[in-house]
Amino acid sequence: MVRKSISLFLSVVMLFIPLIVNAQEIISEEKAKAVEQAEADAEIDVNTAKWMMSGCLLNYLAVEKAHKSALSPDPSGFLGKSPEYVKVYTKAYKEKAQAIQARYAMVGCFIISTISAVVVIIAVKKVSSCLSDFEGFTIFPSCGFGK
Repeated sequence: MVRKSISLFLSVVMLFIPLIVNAQEIISEEKAKAVEQAEADAEIDVNTAKWMMSGCLLNYLAVEKAHKSALSPDPSGFLGKSPEYVKVYTKAYKEKAQAIQARYAMVGCFIISTISAVVVIIAVKKVSSCLSDFEGFTIFPSCGFGK
């Protein structure tokens, strides 16, 4: 009797294992689709020009804000979707949006830093050429200018 029960139990388990594995594959596939769709939507929705300009004007503050703030996805796209899909989609969307925002804020920082460096180099060259015109004239004797 005990052997028959164990045999029946194992037969039922063996029958349902493929169904359980298949269900897990479907869930994983659904999560992968949610992540893929969320990342594509975030690429479209993030205002890259705004974040680049913020990076130019606010520098490091814009990068910090970009890492802390994130867009919320459009809830109309969740109609008929499972709660798990919505959760995975929302998390992936926010992470991707933050990454894009931070990247463009850093690009803005780089642009303004490059422009600033070029302006400083030009200013130094102009000042040095002006100082070379005063050869023999000592403006600041202790500093050695104009020798």
